[in-house]
Amino acid sequence: MIRRLTFFGVLIIFLFVSASFLAAQATHIEVVPESVESGTFGVRKGSGMATVESREFQVKIELPSQKSETLHASMLYDPRTKAFWWQTDAVAAAAARRKLSMPALLPHDSVICLTDSKFVLFWNGPRSGGYVFVLESDEHYSSMDEGQAHVLRSLQDRPEFFYDYKRIQLRGLDKDFLFSKGDTAIKTGPKLRDVKRVGGEWQITEDGPNGGSALIVLSDQYEVVKTTILPSK
Repeated sequence: MIRRLTFFGVLIIFLFVSASFLAAQATHIEVVPESVESGTFGVRKGSGMATVESREFQVKIELPSQKSETLHASMLYDPRTKAFWWQTDAVAAAAARRKLSMPALLPHDSVICLTDSKFVLFWNGPRSGGYVFVLESDEHYSSMDEGQAHVLRSLQDRPEFFYDYKRIQLRGLDKDFLFSKGDTAIKTGPKLRDVKRVGGEWQITEDGPNGGSALIVLSDQYEVVKTTILPSK
């Protein structure tokens, strides 16, 4: 699931790992005991919802340079399929989402889905535009604890993880839909509202910053099949 990004790694890295990390194996890694929170989390399954197990914690990582960093780690686990999801983020970023009453374990304005074999995350990215990012996890473990052990081993070996998002261009949507009108220096892009799995396709609903919405249908390989503009109600 996790490989080094090339095309837009610089864009994504600051959201998930601290820039102070170097490409070196950690000398020590430990979970901050009082930070562990376990519970359940609702994810998209087909056109409905499913409940999976969740766990969040802070992990302290020490490097050979004597520097240390504390990250926020989050995990999802489906006992039925044994599917497992994990990611790390800056502690401050996770705390900021909580202050806004958002789930701390996922990026802002993202939707995570569960199929019969894997988790799939859809996200407009740190700056919304004419694309959607997709990240799959096809990892499977017999329990959440086994998955956590894998996370800690992975961070021990390579604490500078990047995440291998697929960047899907939202074809068929013009600038009038994609970007806010006006003289503001920063243009607001569409907001991901929902994702559904229908048959072998993904149906993505994006709300435009100027009103209206768009339904984007992706194939199982995340290729754009059809785009339909839906007028404002």
